[in-house]
Amino acid sequence: MSHTLRPAFAVAVLSLTACEGRNPVEPIATPTTPATVAAQPTPQPAPTPSEPAPPMPTNHPPTVTLTGGESCHPGVGRPCSVEFQAEVRDRDGDRVRLEWQGCTSGTGVTELCTIDRPGDVTAIVVATDSQGATTRATGTARGTNLSPVVRIGPHRPPDPAPANTFYSIVGDEPYDPDDWTPYMNLACPHARVSATGPCRASLGLCGGAGDAFDIDLRTLAGPGTCVVEATVTDPWGAVARDSFSFRVLAP
Repeated sequence: MSHTLRPAFAVAVLSLTACEGRNPVEPIATPTTPATVAAQPTPQPAPTPSEPAPPMPTNHPPTVTLTGGESCHPGVGRPCSVEFQAEVRDRDGDRVRLEWQGCTSGTGVTELCTIDRPGDVTAIVVATDSQGATTRATGTARGTNLSPVVRIGPHRPPDPAPANTFYSIVGDEPYDPDDWTPYMNLACPHARVSATGPCRASLGLCGGAGDAFDIDLRTLAGPGTCVVEATVTDPWGAVARDSFSFRVLAP
């Protein structure tokens, strides 16, 4: 009986082997599901920092220098003038516009400063480039006025002088160095003579053919001191003075 079962078992094993194509004793692998790998995002390159904008070019204000000015003598109602010059530079090569102020006006490189009275005046120039940058410069000019000149003649009464005596003091006419004109004395109309103490004085003659400045003087009863003064005032108010004094005796 044992010989009958073996062949059948062997056939069955062979049949199974032929069908599966496997070793009957080899374990059959259990199929597995492949693992799913999550897709990773593609790394982006870091942004490149942008180039800084180039700085705007610096605009430099122009430079300006004033020359000229000096002085002149203005008459009353007769202004005088002096000239100022502006020297302008712009390191950026911009076009520059000038504007004058103060005693000057205009837009040129050279302008006149008008002076209508004695004293200092100021010229101002403002330089503006095409970018709007400005600078300014100032200069000073002067209106001059010299005092007139008056001198009492040298031939004067004795000291002491007797009372109640007349004297004529002859001198040279006064003048104004700013307004001297040949054959026209502008100082005489503004000449005055005065006296204090025991005496009286008056202007006898000023100017004329002899360029005279004659003072008529009379002593009074002394004793006392007589003081004589001559003055000339110019149109601007400058005053020239000359004086002398002497004793007067009692009658």
